[in-house]
Amino acid sequence: MPVRSPISVITAFFWTRGFFYVLYALVIVSLLFPEFNPDLFWHLASGRKAFELGRPMLSWETFSFSKPGMFWINYEWLFEWIAYRLYRWGDYRLLVFFRVTLLAVVLWMMDRYLVLVISKKFDLRPKFLVLARFANFMMAYMFAVSRATLQPELFSLIFLPLFFILRDSWMERWMGRQGTSGSRVPIKESVFLGVLFTLWANLHGGFMMAFGVLGLQGIARLISMANAFYRKRVQGDFSHERDEKVDILAKEFSGLFALGLVGLAASMINPYGWRLYYVILKHLHDAPAIASIIQEWQPTQFYHSGSWAYWGLFAAVIVLLLAGGWFFRALDFESILLVIAFGTFASSHVRNTATFGVVALPVLWKSLLGVFNGKKQNVSPEETGGALLVESIASGDAPRLRWAFLAAVVGLAMGSGFFMVKQARYAARNIWMYQGIPASYVSLGDYPYFACRFLEQNPDLLRLKIMPEWGWGGLVVWLLHDRGARFYFDGRYLFHDLLLESVKVAEDPAQWSDFMTKKGIEACILRHPRVDEYQPLRLPRRQGAGYDQLHRSWHSQAYPKAQWAQVWWDQEAMVLVRRNAVDASWLKRLEYDIPINTDFIWVEFMVKKGLIQIPAVEKELRRNVHEAGLNVRNGAYLHALEEWKKGRYLTFASKGVS
Repeated sequence: MPVRSPISVITAFFWTRGFFYVLYALVIVSLLFPEFNPDLFWHLASGRKAFELGRPMLSWETFSFSKPGMFWINYEWLFEWIAYRLYRWGDYRLLVFFRVTLLAVVLWMMDRYLVLVISKKFDLRPKFLVLARFANFMMAYMFAVSRATLQPELFSLIFLPLFFILRDSWMERWMGRQGTSGSRVPIKESVFLGVLFTLWANLHGGFMMAFGVLGLQGIARLISMANAFYRKRVQGDFSHERDEKVDILAKEFSGLFALGLVGLAASMINPYGWRLYYVILKHLHDAPAIASIIQEWQPTQFYHSGSWAYWGLFAAVIVLLLAGGWFFRALDFESILLVIAFGTFASSHVRNTATFGVVALPVLWKSLLGVFNGKKQNVSPEETGGALLVESIASGDAPRLRWAFLAAVVGLAMGSGFFMVKQARYAARNIWMYQGIPASYVSLGDYPYFACRFLEQNPDLLRLKIMPEWGWGGLVVWLLHDRGARFYFDGRYLFHDLLLESVKVAEDPAQWSDFMTKKGIEACILRHPRVDEYQPLRLPRRQGAGYDQLHRSWHSQAYPKAQWAQVWWDQEAMVLVRRNAVDASWLKRLEYDIPINTDFIWVEFMVKKGLIQIPAVEKELRRNVHEAGLNVRNGAYLHALEEWKKGRYLTFASKGVS
């Protein structure tokens, strides 16, 4: 054996391990940003309540006044159990490190699966293996970072490639390949798969994706069997002799079916048994309706830069598979079905793009590596599908085409690397600014944190029936429920029907006002009106004929001043209370009489008409700065106030109509 020089040993170590250690370090730094997942907070609240009751989970509704005591299939209970205990041990900082760890494991699992796939099918030179691993790592990072918040789905992104590894090992033993004994029931793999499905079913509903993969693989085997029979008949062979290829496909189908039974049995080891499947089917049933309301359930749009990795991978894999089928006259049904099914799933809901990356990246690499090594290994199209386009490009300009494929993949990986470095700089700057990671490492700019603190300081408000914005329900439950507050809804699937009802009613502000009265809502935690929520109205003049035409906010009509009073507002949120639900003297002291933050155009119109005095507006703005601090919102209103003092108005607030 030749003696290797120290430099060659160090170089080999760097490219096989050290280089990837650097990548993982960059990943860790790039993901150290504040937590911003709204659902995390109701997970924490559920874990806290179960802990206080001495139970492993909550199975009934306890946070709301709209559905008190309702049975709750809390199918993510194990995640809540873990998350709350991590919070108790190390506050938000430990949760952030846990999130980073899970995402790093996702990338590691995808890298391991790629190496296993390559080692089984290709004899790749070390430098090309490093290049493939690097490109795969960077593309996987782009998909994983799209779900880079602490949520149960991260476990599904880990368990799915682990399932692929265990599935392949199961099938090898079932089929008696690579020197295995050919046992009909692979015992060791069955145990590992059973543990995997049991954990998965108690952490996240994504275990259903494994059944989807097995189902699609089984369908592909049935299609291949039917295709083999058809080809046999076309060739004029009507004999009843057994076809070895069909026998292999049938045995593979039986192996997949048996594996599915193992997973099904293991998934039933959960607190709810078969009812777990009911709630997952309910999610699928509700998905089209709530897709127009909840952002992560909306379709994946091409114009959104975060979805470009998905669209690029989807198009590339489809083109390669179809091209392979054209040249070989043999389609890889399994890969085509997987890519189309999970690709359609991801295009329907943006939250599923990361799952598509986990499923489609191995297919992509089988294709691209087949271009380099397919002919040498004589791998059949049935094994890698249209991936082995090398058979059709082996002559002529093939080397140039191979390097074109390589350049495209490396270019995509370098683009992902640039994004990673940019994220790492952003996270490092945050850590430097905070002089470390603070105990409350949460993106407060996305939540009504200060509005909740206002409610805490006024405990009489906590006895009211409170309606928060849908996306804020988790935080207000986490901060206020243990102080006695009850809410109309939060972000859980239990309240999808209430969410859909409220969205329908909100189309008409007058109906919304009646709806709030009917539901008994006594306080609201709301976002400020957006520009598109102002509606044109014609107001009759008090003296003389004609009308004044101006825009008024939806809030001003849905929450009429005769019924509702605003008692708090800050940069992100405002608190409204029903007048007849609170003490009149308390309300007189805290009410904001001039709705500059909810109806700015109307306030400016009234100032211009002299019906609201500038000193009164200034007094309330100064009070808000004192209570909520100077921020972008009240700072903008102070600037508008200075313009009004000079006789300059910022909006076309009024137009006389005779």
